[in-house]
Amino acid sequence: MNYALGDGVLITGGHLPVIHDEESVNEGTVKSFEAAARIYAAGRDMYKNLGLGIFVNDIGATCTATSCSIKGSASIEEFELPAPYDNILHRLGVCRSDLRIISEKFTRNRGKRILKKEIKRGNPNILLRDEGYFFVCDDKSIDIQLTRINENDEVGTPACPLIMCAYSLEHIREGFKSSLNFYYAGEDNYENIPNYYVIEHGYKIAQALDGTADVKNIYIFEDAVLKNFDLTSWGSLP
Repeated sequence: MNYALGDGVLITGGHLPVIHDEESVNEGTVKSFEAAARIYAAGRDMYKNLGLGIFVNDIGATCTATSCSIKGSASIEEFELPAPYDNILHRLGVCRSDLRIISEKFTRNRGKRILKKEIKRGNPNILLRDEGYFFVCDDKSIDIQLTRINENDEVGTPACPLIMCAYSLEHIREGFKSSLNFYYAGEDNYENIPNYYVIEHGYKIAQALDGTADVKNIYIFEDAVLKNFDLTSWGSLP
């Protein structure tokens, strides 16, 4: 298949918790990882500075639109690539060392640093309310919660949209022009990707903070595919 990629794209898929099991490594997560790996393998000799990555949950939290639950965290150093993922890399001739492991905990902390910077400079879109900090769009059409009040933390506990804002900016920090991310959002993967809205809200905030942020997200369901960009120039999906 032909994909209109280009230079400097970070391609990710297969999002998992550090400590994974048969439920978290399911057919859909494997499919999302394979989609990313296939595009990377097909394009690495055609384009400069392509990257392949996997976003790993080492926080232990999963979020809905309104709340987060903690399942128990683990160190990113404990992460081992599942055998089906390793098999995909081997089949495609991709070295394990080519795969970037992106820590959700690191991304959470980076999100907090970004928020503190925006508060310090007086960003008018960021407001403190009783529940925590919120990002309020210019047209007032939507309020996105960034943190939840925590008496032990001056800005509060980062909510998922703030974490995904930082993740949406991660490709810039890594030296890439854009990112293409595959997420499996089926019902049997609810523990990993319970709500794709928080991902899109995070990207919306990232774009407001840095106009160069260019993130293409593809959500794979059991019977459908959703995306946040026009597929016309990207060919068909795997």
